[in-house]
Amino acid sequence: MEVSNHVDAIVDILVDSVIETHDALPKDKTIYTVPSRLRDYSPNSFTPRLVSIGPLHKEHKNVQDIEEGKVVLFKEVLEKVNSPLKKTIEACVLKVHPRLNDIRACYSLSNNTYQDVDLVKMMLMDACFILFLLTHSDYMSKRENPVLLLSLVSDLVLIENQIPFFVLHDIFECTVLKCQPTASLNMMLLKVLESVKPFEAELNAEIHAKTGAKYDHILDFLHRSYEPITNVSSSGSTVFVPPSYSVTELEKAGVKFVLNKDSKPLAINFESNWRKPILTLPLLSIDVYTELVFYNLIALELPRLRSAYFTSYVVAMMNLVKTTEDHLKLQGLKIARNNPSGPEYVVELIHNLSKGCDLKEFLYNKDWEKMHEYCNSPLGWTRRTYFSGAWSYIASISGLIIFILTVIQTYCSVRGK
Repeated sequence: MEVSNHVDAIVDILVDSVIETHDALPKDKTIYTVPSRLRDYSPNSFTPRLVSIGPLHKEHKNVQDIEEGKVVLFKEVLEKVNSPLKKTIEACVLKVHPRLNDIRACYSLSNNTYQDVDLVKMMLMDACFILFLLTHSDYMSKRENPVLLLSLVSDLVLIENQIPFFVLHDIFECTVLKCQPTASLNMMLLKVLESVKPFEAELNAEIHAKTGAKYDHILDFLHRSYEPITNVSSSGSTVFVPPSYSVTELEKAGVKFVLNKDSKPLAINFESNWRKPILTLPLLSIDVYTELVFYNLIALELPRLRSAYFTSYVVAMMNLVKTTEDHLKLQGLKIARNNPSGPEYVVELIHNLSKGCDLKEFLYNKDWEKMHEYCNSPLGWTRRTYFSGAWSYIASISGLIIFILTVIQTYCSVRGK
């Protein structure tokens, strides 16, 4: 009986704990720790090098130098406002404090241990650091250290290194907007994010000009800069990727590769006709910063809260660039840039990125279906099988001509008899 009561007590405690934990779970968690299945391929892509934003990396040793200096930058941002320092601080606190529950809901449960005063201080310090960076980016890029600026901006697009966008916007209104009435937070962000954008085309400013646009954080802002992609259509639940062919296989099938030069950097388009099928691709350019951005944008798409633009792109490139030969062919066509680490590094990176993907929808489905249809058509199959190169093509045509001439000669001989 005593054992039974003891067991019942343990059960009751566990039930209460589960209920409390469930109730405490954030309903709209937007800033979270990246799953190990993606992190393990590139741990450095998710860890800030210089500056911690938000609570997830606040205690790391490599961010402590800037952490200690944030109070200086905080004071400098506030002192630009034509108002007593205490009054400006009070205005900022009145913006942040009422929304502490919303702020906590953005982070995982294990990081909600901060006291109110500590969390408010963190949000104000981090927001003002970002605003200082935005308002001094020109000076830093021209007169100080552009590499330092690039490193700091790259830290701002890590999924684990964020503060809620509404906090940044509120502090912007209490500080920068007071002394620069025509300033735009969105335009300032677009300007600095140009340095870490993963494609050459300019970020889409039009999407951010819409009134009422809301973002989770800066990484979400960057992700939204690539919407909409007008030449792809999402079927919502479609995850089927038709059998794909590599660049080398498509070249054998007679496909011509063309660089996408328009304003839609993620656009991949396959057009087929009996003479020359064409696959249009964006420029593939991978460096240490674009690798970091790709990993974090894919991590952002994991919880199925937004369209999988970058996940679809990585899966598409994984199918096309299967070997170093594929990458070298695109490089020769000026559709891929040379990487100092070699084509092997690019191929491995693309495949590692794809392994961490959660493909909930493939946004190039229609183009992949057209590609599959062409490659398995009589013309595509014949080209891929028999006309796999220039000399093979010439030899096949020559053989066909000789065969036809032989048939004609034989026919004439028979007729002559």
